[in-house]
Amino acid sequence: MFEFRNISIKNKLVLTQVIISVIVLGLCFAAFVISEAKGYKERKVKSVITIAQVISTGSSSALQFLDNAAANRILSELNVENDIENAVILDKKGNVFASYARQAVDTFHFAPFPVNAPQFKYENNYLLVNNEIIKDYEILGTVCLKVDLAPLNEIIKQEFEIGLILLIIGICLSFLITLFVQSYISKPLLYLVEVMQSITGSKDYKSRAIVRGRDEISTLSRAFNNMLEQIEKRDNEMELRVKERTSELESANKELESFSYSVSHDMRAPLRAVSGFTQLVSKRYADKLDDEGKDALKIINSEATRMGAIN
Repeated sequence: MFEFRNISIKNKLVLTQVIISVIVLGLCFAAFVISEAKGYKERKVKSVITIAQVISTGSSSALQFLDNAAANRILSELNVENDIENAVILDKKGNVFASYARQAVDTFHFAPFPVNAPQFKYENNYLLVNNEIIKDYEILGTVCLKVDLAPLNEIIKQEFEIGLILLIIGICLSFLITLFVQSYISKPLLYLVEVMQSITGSKDYKSRAIVRGRDEISTLSRAFNNMLEQIEKRDNEMELRVKERTSELESANKELESFSYSVSHDMRAPLRAVSGFTQLVSKRYADKLDDEGKDALKIINSEATRMGAIN
């Protein structure tokens, strides 16, 4: 299973930067598309309302004089507007006075807008616009237009294609820039890790990491060098103490050897005398000694001889 913490710091930097770039570029692109779609709709609303107002002005006389032919001629001029599919002129009672439908488009039934409602609304990917026909402060009827918003979908599709291309280019540029920048971060860290591993393996605490710059990694390197200095100082102190203790032990051993030699040398003469007297007693007074006395003299002579043999 993939775990982010298990990958190297180099790959972490690259992956993080690429993810951030994707998110930022994606948000910017989404904001651009939303803004463009909103702007397109606002421009289209203004444009269609203007057309509806022009038709209202031109058809007011036709409504007054009930001239359907003139009203239909006015609506027929909408054929130059490719996105207007249907249009009608309603009289004050809501009846259709004149109508227009683009070629190959079915007739559309316009429902009147509620009172005090906005002049436009969106319905099933269409824009519906109503504009009252007023003359001499009298409402003569209403102009209703139905506009196809399919071009907006095409625009959004094109923007998505362009955005996807720009996103891929942005990701590639981000990847290349990150590869260049991360070397200033990962290389010093990887170098420090290499020095640590080398010192751990060789136990050579005299080695030092090379410090470059004054950033956090340089601070870490200096702290690591200070730690090595403390370890080296401690090791030197311990080595000095060991040498001192060894010297003291050697001196003590020499003194002990000298003392042992002196004691051994000083005891030889009395021991020889003891051995000689026991031999003399055993010879001169052999007839006067019982077996127990003779055994005691033998033991004394034997022990004196053994003690005299010790260096």
